[in-house]
Amino acid sequence: MWDDDELNAYTTPETAIFANVSAQVMCAADCIATQAGYPLNSLMWCAGCWGAMYPHTGNTNETDSPAKTTSLLTARLLGRMARWPVPPAIEFDTSSSSAKCGGQIRPFLKKSQYRLSTISPVPETSGQCTHSLGSSPLVWGEWRNIPATGETQTYMIWRKRNCCLKIL
Repeated sequence: MWDDDELNAYTTPETAIFANVSAQVMCAADCIATQAGYPLNSLMWCAGCWGAMYPHTGNTNETDSPAKTTSLLTARLLGRMARWPVPPAIEFDTSSSSAKCGGQIRPFLKKSQYRLSTISPVPETSGQCTHSLGSSPLVWGEWRNIPATGETQTYMIWRKRNCCLKIL
C-alpha cells in the first residue's frame, strides 16, 4: 500500500479530511512551531515545513529538495506505523510524564518525541546533531545533498523515552 494512494485511502479514511487545501493552511503554524523545536502534536496531519503527512504513501509532489522529500517520506512512514495495524497501533507515548514506567498507545504520531539525524551522504556531526520532525531543511540540510552521485539521504531516528528506576 506504500505505492498505492487509492488503496491506502481505504485503510486510513481520515485522508479525505486532512489531505486538502483548507487543512493544509493550518500547517503554517506547525512549521513555525517546529522551527522553535516544538512540533504541534495536535496538528497530526502536518509534517511541519515538509508538507502533508497524508496520504501515508511514498508518492509525493516534492521535487525541489532531496532532503525535504526524504524527510517527508520518513515522517509519513512513522505516521503509517502509528496507524498500522489498526488495532492495535504501535505508537506509544514515551515522552510525557504519564509515560514513565509504561507507555500509552496512541492512534496518531506524536511528532514531539521524535528527532532525526542525517547520517548519509553528509552526516550531522557538529553543533546540534539532530532536527525536529518538520523543521526546515534550509536550516539543517540543503547542503547535505551531493548532486549527481545517486546517493540518497539516510536518517537515524531518535525517540525520546522517559523512564523510571524503581528502587525498593
